This record gives sequence, C-alpha cells and structure tokens, in this order.
Amino acid sequence: MDFLTNKILRCLLAAALILLLVIVIIPADSASAATNVSVPAGVVNYSYSHELQVTQSSAFAGVQFSLAISGPGTLVFNSFLPSGSVTGGTQIIPPIYRGGVYTFGFTAGSNIFSGLLDAGVINFTFSGNAGASFTITEARVLHFPNDGKTSEWLSVEADILTVNFSRESAPPIAPPIVPPSGGTGGGTAAPAVSAPEMVELPVESPPLLGLRGFAAFINGFPDGTFRGDAEMTREQFVNILYKISNPIELPLAAVFSPSFDDVASDRWSFDAIEWAVFADVVDSGGAFRPSVAITRAEMAVMLVRMDRLTVAADNVFSDIEDHLDFDSILIAVYAGVFEGYPDGTFRPDSSADRNEVVAVLVRYLLGGEPSDEMWGEIVVPFSDVSRSHWAYRYIALSTTGYTAVPM
Repeated sequence: MDFLTNKILRCLLAAALILLLVIVIIPADSASAATNVSVPAGVVNYSYSHELQVTQSSAFAGVQFSLAISGPGTLVFNSFLPSGSVTGGTQIIPPIYRGGVYTFGFTAGSNIFSGLLDAGVINFTFSGNAGASFTITEARVLHFPNDGKTSEWLSVEADILTVNFSRESAPPIAPPIVPPSGGTGGGTAAPAVSAPEMVELPVESPPLLGLRGFAAFINGFPDGTFRGDAEMTREQFVNILYKISNPIELPLAAVFSPSFDDVASDRWSFDAIEWAVFADVVDSGGAFRPSVAITRAEMAVMLVRMDRLTVAADNVFSDIEDHLDFDSILIAVYAGVFEGYPDGTFRPDSSADRNEVVAVLVRYLLGGEPSDEMWGEIVVPFSDVSRSHWAYRYIALSTTGYTAVPM
C-alpha cells in the first residue's frame, strides 16, 4: 500500500511539474548559451539581427518580451518584426522604454497560436569601442481564457537570451557628432520673462534616468508663437509620451476596443491613449477626460509609471501629505523631474502649461537639468519666446531634439 501511494504521489508531482513548464522562450540558435558577437575593428555601425522562437502548449494570442541593454558600448534597439507565420491579423506592440527595459511583441484578436512558433526578429545597431549586451529578461503570452473578450498575460521571468557584443582590438573610426540646429529669426521681440521661483530640494544624488537622445516632441503654432502659458490637456500630454516612447505607429483602433467611455476609436488621440493603457501609464475604464488640463500630480504619476521608478525623496512639501499621488510625487522629485515652490508647497492639483510640460519632459529625458552646451547654440523661431525667458532652454530642446553623445 505504501509503495502504491508513493508511486501515485510521484506521478502527481511529475504531472504538476509538466504543467508548470508550459512556456519556453528560446533563441533560434541555442536554448541556453549566450551568443557572443565580435564586431570588426573598422566598422562604425554594426547591424545585428536575432530570431526569437516561442513554445507554448496551449492556445495564445500574443507574445511580449522584455529586453534590457547593458554595458559601456553603444547598443541601440532598432526594431522588432514578427515573422511571416504570425503577421496575419496581428498587431505589433510598439517598443516601450521604461525603467531601462524595452517591452515589445505582438498581439492578435483571438487565441490562434500554439506549439513552436517563430515569433520574429529583433534588430540592433552596435557602435563604440567597448562591449555591450542585451538580455531578454521576461516573456509573457496573452490568451483569452473564458469569454473570448477579456484577456490575461501569463508571465515567466528568466534570463532567456543574452547576446554579448565586443569590439576587435583596433578602435573604429568615430562617427561625426552633429549638434542640434534650430531655425533662424524670431526670439527677440518678446520681453524678458523671469523663471518662477522654485526651491532646490535636499536630494541625495538623484539617479539619471539614462542620458539618451530624443527627437523634437512639440511644435509651435502657425502664427509663429509657442504660447507657453497655454494649458496642456491630458490627451496632449499622453500623445507626447507616445511620441517619445518611439512606437511603431500602427492603427490600434483596428485591434483594440476603446478603453474609456469618452475616447472613441476615431478620436485623434485614440492610439496614444490606448498605448498608455497597454504600457500601464494610465488605468483603463470609466472616463479619461481627454480635454481636461493635466495637473502636476498627474504628470508625476504617468512619468513614474512609464519608467517604473520606485525611489522617493523625503517629503518637504506642506500640501501633499494626504494627496492620493503622494508617493508618485516624491518619486518624481527624487528623479530630478520636478521642483517645489519657495512657500514649501508642490501644488499637485495645479494645471500645467506648455512651458512647465516641456521643462518636466526635458528633465525626464535627460535625467536632470540640461547643460548650456546642449541648447546654447539653438535659436528658436517663436516671436513670444525671448532668449531670457526662463523656459527657453526647454523650449529649444523640445522643439529641435537632442543628439546624445555616444559613451
């Protein structure tokens, strides 16, 4: 009897282990060993592609990968393209950068995939004299468990794939660094505007979010003005976040039903707002209030969620102790994105204007204040922005972009 019982228990344990091992993500070359790539000495920009495969025992409707890039060399994640076997009826997940990790993949409208699948190809460019690597840190599959409408992601965390890049002995020829250039004319007609007084917070070494280049993400108006004092709406702010996340712009209305009662699929900002839901920048359901002005607290929450920031500053503000977004505000302050006011307040529910938005986003993208070298030679073409305006540096960088110098 004991022998039979033990045998049954062993069979049940084996069955349980098999059920746990339902998802395996493997590189096309090898299931475990890292791939080492040696880049020729004289090559400035080296393009590299790698194919990903997925094994899933039950039906699923999409795959999501999380990828981390590390090392002193310059390694740029260019794109992910699903293979020919999965492109029919699928939607590419735009690459989302947050917390030092890229998230990408694809989804479909129903459970259509199972077994071994060539998921797609990831492409990179390597430059610089040192080494670098990328690692697939997480893979998730999407499936519709019951009614075919609701869906859920099943996740497995593992070091699934690592590719190491190294440069052969002689250094490459350095590519030319082209500083950003602005337009000509304008910028002198408006009177000098002093910066609103802010208080510097006692923050110990705020972390750099990652000094990275970015394209222009905001424009002026046809009459040649910037209108920095105009309020920015929630949908306008989310649309900027959508732009700076470098998504592959595809019509999400063809795949996703509206997540909010007040954002129809034909609204101009629909793709950006649905991206924000998918990227966990905002929560779905109810009303989004797209035309309402965004507040300082709401900006803090979205940026913290976008980059998965967690370390908070000590509270020195008199008006946020009982605020719903208390934690996110202090995390954003620690990251060097926000400042407070001389009276000891943060003013979390104050509406943000265009000047403040570009200041916050430039600090967010650069990990702190821009140096004079980054914007000093840029001439903005707006008649209502003088060079002495407190927001000039932020307006200059946000409307022309910044080319990061390779490390």
